Amino acid sequence: MEAFDAAKDHGWDPQPGAALLTLACGEPDAAAREIATALAAPACVPSKERPPFGDLRLAPLLEAQVEIASLRGDAATAVTASDLLAETARRFPSLGREATVALASARVALVTGRPADARDEAERAVHLFDRAEENFQATCARGLLGQALTVLGDTDGAAASWATAADGFARFGSSYWAHSLTRPSVPAEGREALHSGPPLTAGFTVSDGQRTIDFLGRVVTVRDLTGYRLLGCLLMSPGVHQAALTLVESNPGQGAWADHGELSHQLGPDSGLPVLDGQARAAYRRRLSEIDADITEADVRGDARRSEQAHADREYLIGELSRATGLGGRERTTGGTAERARTSVTRAIRYAIRALAPHHPEAAAHLRARVHTGTYCWYEPDPAAPVTWLIREVTPGEAATWG
Repeated sequence: MEAFDAAKDHGWDPQPGAALLTLACGEPDAAAREIATALAAPACVPSKERPPFGDLRLAPLLEAQVEIASLRGDAATAVTASDLLAETARRFPSLGREATVALASARVALVTGRPADARDEAERAVHLFDRAEENFQATCARGLLGQALTVLGDTDGAAASWATAADGFARFGSSYWAHSLTRPSVPAEGREALHSGPPLTAGFTVSDGQRTIDFLGRVVTVRDLTGYRLLGCLLMSPGVHQAALTLVESNPGQGAWADHGELSHQLGPDSGLPVLDGQARAAYRRRLSEIDADITEADVRGDARRSEQAHADREYLIGELSRATGLGGRERTTGGTAERARTSVTRAIRYAIRALAPHHPEAAAHLRARVHTGTYCWYEPDPAAPVTWLIREVTPGEAATWG
């Protein structure tokens, strides 16, 4: 998740990986929007995920769109994307693409009510992915084969397929993905039944510096962090938008923000962040002196293009230094207390969720998908599978309190 956030910060939407991560976090509708946007305007960026060869770069996006649409019960989109993927494979044949088309065909067959065809295509996909030594994809195909066999009533065959897939996912450390693949793809009209049943109840307890999380029948205890205390405030009031500054003020105490390198006492009443810190300011000024030399040399050599670029760089640096300086040469600040609170709360919550992921990946994925941070923060319950969180705090010498 951190890598995808960093990519987006640098202006690159890392698809299809980001959409598939959104899907794994329990946001199929958001994943569908992300992959549709990526297909509408594919980036021309060579990468491991997206080949740079013309229309071939659409293949991973189409593959992801078939998977996302199938899990949403969107048969029409799954069929269209599968047909386009098959056409791409015909134009650019390879063993891996043949296997990908077989897996896509299996997904389409399952979502359109043809489980026997889904079984045959999934078996073919497993065989082809094994030949291509694409182990993760072969594991996905085995999981899908288990779905098809379940619909066909072959419980023993399904159990065997899922056992093999579970073993494969365990080697990849993908327990949450394995859990999601055991749910059959169904048409849109049948999705309500898939999510029917009583709401889930989860626990979020803190005692003597330890945080215990009980989610989906699995209980783990980890060291308590500032981020967990902030999450507790949000989980206690689902759907309520809370100002980041209020969350900071409600979680005071010496060292309360030390787990992510930020102390709460730094949030003074007028403490803004400098537009440029001292190191950046010094670097800009050094570069300005170098640019003057570049301009002189370019003019002597008659290099108009280099001279034009140097002048543009000079204007930019002067503008940045002017923007960072107020009246009387004083350092100009930006953001202030609210901005510092937003940054601190966001970092604390993200740090806590990352710390939880190795111990309880399902709980971490749920919180990552449902908790929103910024100037205002809130926990958004999943309408399809609502969770009631029981927030419990036990302090020495006091009775337990529940939220």
